[in-house]
Amino acid sequence: MGAVHKAAFTAAELEELARADAEIEAGFRLTSEELHMSRGLDRAAMVERMDEKQRRSFACKKAYREANKGRIAACGKVYREANGARIAERKRAYRKANREKIAAYKKVYREVNGDKLAAYMRAYRAANKERIAEQKRAYREANKEKIAAYKKAYRAANKEKIAAYKRAYQEANREKIIAYKKAYRAAHRKADASSPERR
Repeated sequence: MGAVHKAAFTAAELEELARADAEIEAGFRLTSEELHMSRGLDRAAMVERMDEKQRRSFACKKAYREANKGRIAACGKVYREANGARIAERKRAYRKANREKIAAYKKVYREVNGDKLAAYMRAYRAANKERIAEQKRAYREANKEKIAAYKKAYRAANKEKIAAYKRAYQEANREKIIAYKKAYRAAHRKADASSPERR
């Protein structure tokens, strides 16, 4: 009669392990350097699994790409220009079919590269102030009704929140508001006094 093997883990232990794994996965994040290193290790592992013929082919392709970077880029540009609509449609279909996957990837990327992205955006905004201001102005001009409708809907849905914010602001800035109102009334008294209609 064969030996009876005891289960390695009980159901309760397996459940506890699953809980621990989920906890680790939830908090685990790779830095951009670790991601780069991980991809390099994946490539090395892939090459290691290849037989001699596949390795030679892989090395030849890599060498060709290195030696013909400019030519490959130019060919790619020509292809994209000739097939723009088809490529755009394929991308739209992919994004639609993989919405959750893309959102999860972007979230991880932002968490890993938060500082780098923030620095890039600061530099971009500093270098493109006029262009960004013009784009915003053009958007506001072209979408007046849409923006007004959005604001109206937001105010209707967030009355209490807006009122609470205003109260908090007024309490925190009482002196500033009083000074502003005094200055405003003084300026308008002078304007009214110098108006030809008041004479």
